[in-house]
Amino acid sequence: MIKIGLMGLWLQRLRVQAPSLTPFLKKEDGVKKLVFFIYCFAVIFSSNAFAGITEDIATAKDDVAYDYGLISKWTSEELSEGIAYSAVGGANRPAEVHGIGSFELGAGATAAIWNVDTNKLRSLPTRTIKTSSLDFKGAMGVPGILLQSKLGLPLDMDLGLKYGGYSFKLDEGNASFDASNTVYGAELRRQFFGKGLSGVALPDISLSLTYDAASGKITSSETYKETTPQSYGGNSYTQILDSTTTGETKWSTQSIGLKAIISKSLIFVTPYAGIAANKNYGNVDTTLTTKGTLTLDGVGASGNLSTSGAGSKSPESFYMRYIAGLDINILLLRLNLNGELADKYYAVGLWTHLSF
Repeated sequence: MIKIGLMGLWLQRLRVQAPSLTPFLKKEDGVKKLVFFIYCFAVIFSSNAFAGITEDIATAKDDVAYDYGLISKWTSEELSEGIAYSAVGGANRPAEVHGIGSFELGAGATAAIWNVDTNKLRSLPTRTIKTSSLDFKGAMGVPGILLQSKLGLPLDMDLGLKYGGYSFKLDEGNASFDASNTVYGAELRRQFFGKGLSGVALPDISLSLTYDAASGKITSSETYKETTPQSYGGNSYTQILDSTTTGETKWSTQSIGLKAIISKSLIFVTPYAGIAANKNYGNVDTTLTTKGTLTLDGVGASGNLSTSGAGSKSPESFYMRYIAGLDINILLLRLNLNGELADKYYAVGLWTHLSF
C-alpha cells in the first residue's frame, strides 16, 4: 500500500511537471504513438538511403576520373614516339655535299604516319566509360611544311638547317579540334667518297649527325550525352552523363641520330639510299577534363561533374631508319622525293631546292 501510494504521488507529480507527456499515457492515443514511430523510422531510413546515393554519385565521379587517367596515359604512349619521329622523317637528301661558298634553299612537305594500338584502348580496365564506343582510328599522322637550307663548309662538309610545322582547326558545332606543331633541326654532313676523279667510278657516301625537335599541342572539345547501366554499392542504376569533355596533349620531343647515305648521279637523276639510327627523348602529356552533370536515373539523384585525368609518357625508343629517294636535277632546281621506314613508323617527303 505504501508503494502504491508513492507510485501514485510520483505519477501525479509527473502530470504536474510534464503535462506534454500526458497524451502518450492515454490508451486512445496509441495510434498516434504508432504513427510517430513510423515517421521517425522513415526519416532515419531515408537519410541513410540518401547518404548511400550520395556515396554512389561520388564513386561514379571517381570512376570517370580513373577512366580518363587510363585513356590519357594510352594517348600519350601512342603519340610520344610518333611525334618525336615526325620531326625526323622525310627530310633526306643525296650524299653529295655543298662546296665552300655554295648554299642551297628549299621548301618541302613531309608526313609521318604510324599505326596505333586500338586493341589496347579497347581492353583498358575502365570502370564506367565504354572504350569500345570511342571513335578512334587505327592510324595517326603528322604533316609538316618545312623550309630547309644548306651551307658548304671546309673539309668536304656542309651544314643543313630546317624549320616549319603545321597548324589547323576544325569546328563541327558539338566538337572542335585545334592542333599545331613546330619542327626544327640541324644536320652536319661529311662526304667521304665521290669527290674528284673518284666520283667517276665511286658513288657518293656521306655520314651525318642529326638533331631534330618538335613542340606543339592538340586541344579538342566535344559535347555529348551518354547513357549506360552501372552498379555502385550493390545498387543498379541507369547512369546519364551529360557533359562537355576537353582534351589537351602537349609535347616537347627531341631526337639525335647518325645517318649514312649512298647515292650516284646519273645525268639528271640521282637515286640514293641510306640507313640511320635515332634515339628519342622528351615528354608528351595528356589531360582529359569533363564538366557537366551525372545523373543516376531511377532515384532522381544527380550531381555536378567536374573531374579530370592525366597521363604522360617520355619517348625513349632507339630505332633504325631505312631510307630511299630520288633527286631530279634541272639546272639550279632540284626536285626530291624520298620515303623511309622505321619500325611501325612511315614517312614521306617532297622537296624543291635551288642550289647556288
